[in-house]
Amino acid sequence: MNSRFLKQIRSRLQESSAIIVKSDKGNSMIVMYADEYNSKVHAFVSDNNFTPSDQDVTKKLQRATRSIMNDCNGIIPKDKK
Repeated sequence: MNSRFLKQIRSRLQESSAIIVKSDKGNSMIVMYADEYNSKVHAFVSDNNFTPSDQDVTKKLQRATRSIMNDCNGIIPKDKK
């Protein structure tokens, strides 16, 4: 695609407050208004009883996952870890 075409798309998206998102099903993308997207995200979070956390537990979960993988020598080959 040429850069002029991409700039036109970006400009039209910004003018209409729209965004491009990956669809839930299939390998496609859809265009939707940012307000609609934000309301769907908020509804998903509230409907699934998520609670905010003050801590970033990413490193803790990564360590636990790595430890479990290291303990599974018979299941996961060493070169695939």
